[in-house]
Amino acid sequence: MLRSAMSVLRLFGDSRRELGMAEAARLLGRAPTTISRWLRSMADAGFLDRDMESGRYRMGASLVAVAGSANGGTALQRSARRALERLTAATGETTYVGILRGSEAVLIDGVMSPRPVRFAYSVGEVVALHASATGKCLMAWVPESRVRRLLPDRLAAVTRQTETSLENFLVELAATRARGFAIGRCEWEEDLAAAAAPIRDPRGEVVAALSVGGPVSRIDDARLDALGRLAVVHAEAATAELVGPAEAGVLHGSGMSDVEDDG
Repeated sequence: MLRSAMSVLRLFGDSRRELGMAEAARLLGRAPTTISRWLRSMADAGFLDRDMESGRYRMGASLVAVAGSANGGTALQRSARRALERLTAATGETTYVGILRGSEAVLIDGVMSPRPVRFAYSVGEVVALHASATGKCLMAWVPESRVRRLLPDRLAAVTRQTETSLENFLVELAATRARGFAIGRCEWEEDLAAAAAPIRDPRGEVVAALSVGGPVSRIDDARLDALGRLAVVHAEAATAELVGPAEAGVLHGSGMSDVEDDG
C-alpha cells in the first residue's frame, strides 16, 4: 500500500494541486476501481482531502504535518511560522495555525506562550469547526451550501458555551466575515478565549487560520478584539509572503494597518 500511496502522491505538484479519480486512473494506468480504493484509504488516513462538492482530492493535513519538517516545510508553513512567532512575541499568548480537513480543522503548527499559565496545543490536534475560532475562520469564507453539507443541523456541544444550532452558527459566520476575524470564548475549552484570522492563497481562497488564544482570566472581550485585529495583521503578512504585498491587499480588502496589543 505504501508504494501505491507514493505513486499517487507523485502526481501532485505545482501544476496539479487537485486530482480526480478518473484522472489518477488514467495517469497511473490502473483500473478506476483500484484507484478509487487507494484514494479512499489515503483520505481516511488523512494523507488526502476530498472536496465534497467536486469529489476531487488534494494533499491532506496529515501529510502536510509530517512533511513539514523536511525541506523547511511548504510555502504556507514557512510564511505561517514567521507569522506565528511574531504574533506570540507581540501578544505573549499561544499561537497556532489550522487548516481544513474534511469536516474538521487540524492544527499543523504553533508557538507556545512563554507564560506559565497558557493554552497548550499539539501538532495534528483536531478541533471542531463549529466550536473553535480556528474552525469558524476556516468556514466563514466558504459557500453556505458547503457548510450545510459539512455540518449537521444539530451541532455537538463540546462545552456549555458551544453553539449547537446550525442556523445560529451561520449567523456567527456572517459576523466573522464582517469583522474580518473569528472569535471563540469557552466553546472548545472551558478556559480558552481565542481569535483567528484567514491566510489566503493566490486565488483568494482561505487556506489556513492564524489563531491566538489564552486563558479567559487575562483575555476579556476588549483584549480578545485587540488580539483578533492583531491576528489579521499577521495573517495578511503571511498572505503577502504567499502572493505578494499588492495582491494581498486586494485579497484581504484592505492594506496592512498597524495594530498593537495592549496585553
